[in-house]
Amino acid sequence: MQNEVLSCGEARRRIPEYLRGEPCPSLLSHLARCEACLEACLETALATPAATKVPEGFQERVLGQLPVAASAEMRNCVWTLAAVAVSFAALALRLWYGGEIFVFAAAVIQRPAILAASAGIETVLALLWLWRALEAARSMSQ
Repeated sequence: MQNEVLSCGEARRRIPEYLRGEPCPSLLSHLARCEACLEACLETALATPAATKVPEGFQERVLGQLPVAASAEMRNCVWTLAAVAVSFAALALRLWYGGEIFVFAAAVIQRPAILAASAGIETVLALLWLWRALEAARSMSQ
């Protein structure tokens, strides 16, 4: 059977078996000289889902390797961000309903030093937050 010459029809019928791992030297020799059947083999291989079996207990092993402290740290980070957002919203509402928002905005706009200082403070806080987020991501990946 090894020296068997296959027709294109027979070769294409054997492609699925070959892709499942069954040896077929005659198909290999046919594919080496027939570009149309080789293309059909490649198309079949790409259309066939990979038969990957996930080992038992894989999910537990992966989850067991994640650091527990990182998830607790991320929860604290989320709560901190939520507290900051609520604080800024409360401050904005207080200024808006108290009618002081326009006075505050006018004071900031009229004094470039205040505007520059607040921009500097926001930049430093954003950089610190970014640094902390990168450190947390780095510790989670290890």
